[in-house]
Formats: sequence, C-alpha cells, structure tokens
Amino acid sequence: MNTTLKADLVLLLVTLLAASGWLFSKFAIGGMPPLGYIGVRYIAAALLLLPFAARQLFRLNQKQLFISVMVGLIQTMAMYLWIQAVDSSDRLGEGAFIMSLSMIMVPFMGRLLYGSRIDRFTLFALPFAIAGIALLALKGSWEFEPAQGLYLMATLFIALHFVYTNHNAPGIPSMALTFMLLLVPGIVGMIISFTTESWPEQVASDTWGWVAAAVLIATSLRYFLYTWALKHSEAGHAALIMVIEPVWTALMSAIWMGESMTSQKLLGCGLIFMALLVARWRSIFKPAIAESQLVRE
Repeated sequence: MNTTLKADLVLLLVTLLAASGWLFSKFAIGGMPPLGYIGVRYIAAALLLLPFAARQLFRLNQKQLFISVMVGLIQTMAMYLWIQAVDSSDRLGEGAFIMSLSMIMVPFMGRLLYGSRIDRFTLFALPFAIAGIALLALKGSWEFEPAQGLYLMATLFIALHFVYTNHNAPGIPSMALTFMLLLVPGIVGMIISFTTESWPEQVASDTWGWVAAAVLIATSLRYFLYTWALKHSEAGHAALIMVIEPVWTALMSAIWMGESMTSQKLLGCGLIFMALLVARWRSIFKPAIAESQLVRE
C-alpha cells in the first residue's frame, strides 16, 4: 500500500473519529453539565499535549501569547454554542451538516475582516447552502429551532477562528498554539461551569468513560492522525474525504440514537452537502486537471 493511499484511509478514519465525537459528547453531557464537560475534555487534552508543547510555550513572546489566548477565546465561544446546541437537540446529524457550513462562511468572514478575495466556487456554493438551511428551518413558515440557531452561530465563530488564526498566527509554533487552543476553552468552561451549573453529587463511571473516549479518541488521536495524513495526502483527496464527516455523524446518530429525518430535512442536508462539494471543487479537481495537462504536454 503506497503512502498516499494509506493517508487517504487515515483521513477517512479521521472523519469517523470526528463524527464519533458528537455521540461521545451527547452521551457524556447526559451525566454532567455541558460546560463542565467542555472544561474537563479540553483541559485533559491540553495536559496530554503539554509535554510536547512545553518548550515552544516558553519561547512565545508577549504578542504571540496574546494572539494564542485570543484564538482560544474564539474557540471557547464556538464550543460553548456547539455544546449548548448538542444538549438541547437529539438531531446530531442535522447539526453536523449545519456546522459543516463554517468552511463556506470562512471566505466571507475573511472579506469582512481583512478584505480577502472570495473564490467564485464559494459564491456558486452559497445558493445551495441557503436553500439547504431553508429546508431545515421551514415548517410551513420560516422558523429556526433554538438548536439550529445555536449551531449556525457556532459556525460563525468557527469561521472567525479560522480567519483570525490564518491571518495572525502563522509565526506561532503549532504545538504551542494547539495547546492554548485546548487550554483556554477548558479553563473558561470550568470557571463558568462551577459558577453557573449544578453538578451531580457523583458523576457515573459510564459518563467518565464517554469523557475519556472524547479526550483520547475524538480529540487526541484524531488530531494526531489528521496532522500526519495531511502531510502525505493529495489536496484534492483530502478535501473530498473531509466533506464526509457530517454524513458519518448522521448515520451514527440514526443507528445509536434512532434519529430520523423527514424527506424535506434529508433534501436540506443533501443541498448542504452539495454546497460543500461545490465550495471545494477547485481543491478536489485542480490536481487532476494539472495532471491531465502534464500528460498532454
């Protein structure tokens, strides 16, 4: 098996791990407060990364530390909105499709904040995305469910996180930045949780099991495999494979939680999936086009 094929298979596994994180989180917050879960999950993941990030952390200057904290705070808002949506809804598949729209929002956020150019494929994808959201929200009239609104707001903060990090953090060592990306939401989540949420007298062992699965499998292992695979996969393959994550989430939610969707909602998710493919059209097909041109030459 060549390295590229192996990397593609690893990326496929990464999408499965990411989708499983939705279920781990849903089961975990059944036995502990949502923000407390975010705090425990992210602090634990940060501590696992600390031995590898410590040297880089001590080399950060004041400006880099400020940017890293800001990246973490933006991530905190995204995770806060996301976990509240997960807590208030059982339709995880629908939420995963809404959250996947963050990649379409990124160019618009970049345009708004830094005047970046919007790729034409993103503009082509926008009508599909709007139509998909409309079909998810329409029930005889335009009406967002609270969870849908929370998911949509979370996508805005994810897009903001991507754009801010891309524009301000290129010179920050990746391990140190990732550590702060995990530590800040963890600390903020725990502080808010202990001041606003009610904890049970004793957290059940199965709840801790779901938390451990989220930390070790859906966070630590996932990010490690994702980083390795991106270094060895072709850009077009990676772009196409990563689109599959909300599909896995919907399938897992249907199997383990009995989630079902009406034909209208299925069509809405299908249109969002089409929007993702259109938005990544250049990444998916550009390598193949370049290769065919080389063959002709």
